[in-house]
Amino acid sequence: IDRFGEENEELLLYMYEKLMKNYCKKLKFVKLARTNPRYYDFILDKDLSHQLDGNFLFQQMLKYKNLKLTYKNQEIHIVMEIQGRDKLSYFKEICSYFNDIDKK
Repeated sequence: IDRFGEENEELLLYMYEKLMKNYCKKLKFVKLARTNPRYYDFILDKDLSHQLDGNFLFQQMLKYKNLKLTYKNQEIHIVMEIQGRDKLSYFKEICSYFNDIDKK
């Protein structure tokens, strides 16, 4: 609680969505796709896909139960399961993972 009152879920959702979009720009994701109703697919730039340490990405990903990594067309895909989850929980999870990647 601060001078603006209690934080509500709508405000947190807005903030995490903006944070996710900023990470997507900073980490050079070329595409964000909802591959089907169950998943979001974050596709990294080909150049960055070759530069990043795949073992590091995998080790960090193990902390998150709703994420998996794939490699297609020389691009790293970070796939997040969203079905049955509220938006705030998956925005928090993906932002936390992106923060781990960004620190590297």
